[in-house]
Amino acid sequence: MTWTLDEAKTYLKEALDARSRILRSQEYTVGGDKSRSRRAELEQVNEDIKYWKREVDRLQAKADGRGGLRIRYGVSRFE
Repeated sequence: MTWTLDEAKTYLKEALDARSRILRSQEYTVGGDKSRSRRAELEQVNEDIKYWKREVDRLQAKADGRGGLRIRYGVSRFE
C-alpha cells in the first residue's frame, strides 16, 4: 500500500496520541493481570510510531529530492 506524506504524518500523529492516552490511562485488570495488556498495547504503539517516523522521513526525503533509488556499482577485475 502506498500513502502520501500527509497521510503518513496523520498516522504518526494518531500513534503518538494513542501512546499519550495509554500512558495517561488508569491501570485496569484484564484476566487478573493489571499491567500486561497495557504494556502490550504500549509496545505495539511504540512499534507503530517507529514505522511511521521512518515512513515520514522517507517520504519527506523523496519530496525534498533526497530520496529514491540509490544505485551503486563497482568494477570487477579479473586477472
